[in-house]
Amino acid sequence: DPQKLPPTVLSRCLQFHLRDISPDLVADHLKNLLHKELIDFEEDALWHIAKAGRGSVRDAITLLDQAIAHGQGQVRVDDVIQMLGTQGLSELPLMLSFISKGDSNEVLKLIQRLSELTPDWMSLVSGLQSLIHQVSVCQVATTSIHHLSPSEQKAVNELAKVMAPEFLQLAYQFALTG
Repeated sequence: DPQKLPPTVLSRCLQFHLRDISPDLVADHLKNLLHKELIDFEEDALWHIAKAGRGSVRDAITLLDQAIAHGQGQVRVDDVIQMLGTQGLSELPLMLSFISKGDSNEVLKLIQRLSELTPDWMSLVSGLQSLIHQVSVCQVATTSIHHLSPSEQKAVNELAKVMAPEFLQLAYQFALTG
């Protein structure tokens, strides 16, 4: 931590400010590693790991090692979601679709199913905020969601076609308040 070093020491140091690497590049790197190691994987699982690595290849590789061990030599989406504790995030596009249609019964059923998984509710709210943001951005520029996994791109594109910008703005405000 540079703030904890005395100025005399800091003046003799080279500082490198590394930027985060995008999830698509991290996922590609993980894919190459798994191909070389001949380990079976699902592509969406790598996207979950890449996002959880938060721009750090080292952290993503550590998570990948854990996922391989957790999946008994394979990297599967369900295993990775369970390992990361991100249950329910893949259900958010469906939830947002129900909300946009005003189908409160289906929303409540989905929330009940999610509650049985004991998810991290703050992660779900954050995921909902991110999803709403991505849908809004997609409405303006469809090519701007290339950093998402293929399945996420499909879900975001579908939602962007059926949701009004005004509704998205209101939903985003609710999600921020939540």
